[in-house]
Formats: sequence, structure tokens, C-alpha cells
Amino acid sequence: MRQTIFHPFKLVTQNAHGKVLQAKVDSAKFETKTAGAIDRVIASAVHDVERSKIVLFILNRDVSDSVELSIGLRAFPEITACQAIEISGYARQMEPEIFGTERSSKHFALHGMKDIKDQNSLQKMASPERAENRNPQSRPEQSAPTGVVERLAIALARDIAGGIWKPNETLPIEPELAHRFGAGRNAVREAVKILVAKGLVRTERRTGTSVRPESCWNLMDAELLHWILPASADREALLDELSELRAIIEPTAASLAATHASALETMRLFEAYDEMEKEHDQTAINACIRFHELLFEASHNRFLHALAPAFSLLTRSNFEVVTRSGIPVTRNLKEHRQIADALSRRDSEAARRATRKLIEKYAADFSETQKLERRKSKE
Repeated sequence: MRQTIFHPFKLVTQNAHGKVLQAKVDSAKFETKTAGAIDRVIASAVHDVERSKIVLFILNRDVSDSVELSIGLRAFPEITACQAIEISGYARQMEPEIFGTERSSKHFALHGMKDIKDQNSLQKMASPERAENRNPQSRPEQSAPTGVVERLAIALARDIAGGIWKPNETLPIEPELAHRFGAGRNAVREAVKILVAKGLVRTERRTGTSVRPESCWNLMDAELLHWILPASADREALLDELSELRAIIEPTAASLAATHASALETMRLFEAYDEMEKEHDQTAINACIRFHELLFEASHNRFLHALAPAFSLLTRSNFEVVTRSGIPVTRNLKEHRQIADALSRRDSEAARRATRKLIEKYAADFSETQKLERRKSKE
């Protein structure tokens, strides 16, 4: 994807999320040879509730002159910050390496909003009483327990995975579990329902709640894997088997992605690669995990896409191990770039080969690190 279209697509990808708002434009007109008189300016607006921001996309169709903008957001009077990014240039008038680049706009008039000097902050829509809820830093991590029921479900799942209660054994009755974990009976009941849905236990009226064999557990449930891996005596075996499954499936997912990925999906894959290349440590790990999730998404196969969270957990667990031995996160950048390039060329076989090679390198790094750690533990 060349410079002339990269930045516009990048900005749309990053910001075009949410509910489309009605945008009314009061614009002068100008004459064109083919369409007659048309509006100089067109616009659309998006309200991203989750990120608490409003994004406006505005196009000046008259390449011969600049336009001064005045924006009023009537339904959102409490806008406290604003960033303006200008995509400038015209292909016939500018050099290719200049056209399509972005710069901070200096011709932006705020109406009904407080101007601020921090141009790096995104616009935030907040009232004082809801500011805490809208601050992303105040939200719990997705994997963190969000209440008594979830904490209790995690504790029970880990006890089962750790062998405290073995298959076909009956769990203690509700009052005993409530006393043991310091929770109410209703919380115990709801936690057991969660474990039933994940295949760990079954409930029967006369026999109570009993542990099901491991073959009945929904091991492709990423949440369940996240719960039980720290407590499982077979942790390494589970990760090895998940790696084997990934080696079977992900090359095929990459091949399908090369066939079905849209231009936007391919661009998002390159964005994840770029972040891996320039960042380090946890940020690079997150970008790598996003790269593989995007690969499964781009396959346009719903069943493959459903497997991505479990493989993401595997990738994160592997990184936790290999980075302890000093292997850099960026070690396999070459293979990631080969996968992205294969998607851009629609070369399904090249995507399959590069993905297979990447997974083999992951497995080799992980295996070697495990051997080193075992040797150290015996010394």
C-alpha cells in the first residue's frame, strides 16, 4: 500500500468506529466541468461511545483553494479537547512522496468547545460525574475478575484443574462451598452455572454437582484456558498440544486470508507489523498477538476466527517463557513481513509457507527455552 493512500486509510481504520451521526454542512459551491455546481465541503461524523470521542471526516473538494472550518456539535456541548489532522496535497500538483501525508492542522476554528494546547490528546466527551467510567485507565483489564461470582468460578476451576476434585467426584454442597470461599450461596450457584457451561461440572438433582472428565472440558474456551493453565499439572502438555493444533490450522487460515482479505484487513495487518518493528517488550507482544488475530479474521471463516482467542493465549504464554531466556520479541519479524506481503500479493501458497515456518520457529524457541530452564532447575 503506497504512501498516497496509506495515511487516509490508516486514519479511517483507527477512528471510523461507532454510531454514524447526522452531519449538516453549510458550504459554498464551486463549478466543475462535468457535474456543474457542487458543494465545496462534504462531511460525515462518527460517535464512538466506547472510546468516548466524536470523529469528523471532512473533505474539501476544491483543490484550488483552502477552506476555513467552523464546527458546532449541538448534541454534545461538553467537548473538552480536540485534535485536528489534515491530509493535504493533490496528486497532479505534488510529488508522490509528499502527497497523502498528514500534518497537524493550523486552520481549525473551534465553536462551542474549549480549545487546548495539547494536540496529541483525542477529543473526549465527558461530564464530571461520568469521567471516571469513561477513563480507559480506570477500567479493569478484560482478563481480570469483575465480581464475586467470577472470582469464585476461577477458584473452583483451578481447584478442579489442580486435582483437588477429581473426575466424577462430587463437590461439597452449596453451604460448604460458600463457607470455604467466603461467598454467598447465590454466588456459589451462579459460579457453578458458569462451570457447567464450560463443561467442567454437571449438576443433577439427587447427586449434586460432580466433576466431569477432562475430555468434556471446553478447552478451546480461551477464558477457561486462562483460568486453569496456572493450576494444571499438565500445563506444558496442554500448551504443547495447543501448539500442535495451531501448526495444523494457522497455515490454512493464512492461505485463506491471502484469498479473502480485503484491502482494509491487509492494511491493518501491516499496521500491526509496523508496531512490532518499532516497539519493544509488552507493546510488541500485543502487536504480534493482534497480527495473528487479524490473520484469522481475514480468513473470513467463522470457525477459524473462533479459534483465535485460544491461540492468542498460547502466543502470550510462549512469549512469557522465551523472553525470560533473552530471546527478543522481534526475532521473527522477517516471517511476519513475509506473511503480510503474501496477503498483499494474494499469494495463498506463500502465506501458507511463511506461516508454517513462523510456527516452527516459535515451537523451536519454546522447546529450547524449556530445556534450558529444566537444566537450571536441576543445578
